[in-house]
Amino acid sequence: FDQELPIECDDEYWNPEDDGAQAFKQPEDKPSTITFFNCYLRLNNLLGFSLKMLYSLAKTKELLAVRNDKWEEHLVAELDSALNAWVDDLPNHLQWEPNRMEDPNSIFFAQSVHLYCSYYHVQMTIHRPFIPMIRKGASTALPSLAICTNAARSCSHVAEIARQRKKGGVLPHLIVRVVSLPVSLVEDMPRFPRSRLGSSCS
Repeated sequence: FDQELPIECDDEYWNPEDDGAQAFKQPEDKPSTITFFNCYLRLNNLLGFSLKMLYSLAKTKELLAVRNDKWEEHLVAELDSALNAWVDDLPNHLQWEPNRMEDPNSIFFAQSVHLYCSYYHVQMTIHRPFIPMIRKGASTALPSLAICTNAARSCSHVAEIARQRKKGGVLPHLIVRVVSLPVSLVEDMPRFPRSRLGSSCS
């Protein structure tokens, strides 16, 4: 659907009773809970584009490689830049700061956890096809194994801190993210040279 993103204004400010001129205007000192949704949509747009281009059929990839056999590396570099820009643009209340003592029941804490675990999931989705031991054909200069292992580690750290602060509370929305990242690496571990694993996972 070609629609604009939702207005970042919480329900209670849609039609304030005391001042109609302030309708649909979020107070500057109160972050909107809708901001998370918009950030998540932008991240999923990156994920969708990555899946479409990097996990396409072999014939499609062959057509794209006619003019430039390094097109995948260039595309991954662009996606990495887009991911970096996405995380840099996150507003302060959604940025992940593990040392910031925040109410574990705060909706913004939960939103930050979800965004960062999703971010690492997208990062690994982009780089997993380029792990040297998985990739078929010519190798690339991309440090994909190191990036994937770091993404899996970072995601587990975020989830663990969230679990500790919620005192063991269930985080169902993180199950897919937390489980899929390390499992995808473990599945391919028998093919990883010991020297390569030692330098990337230490």
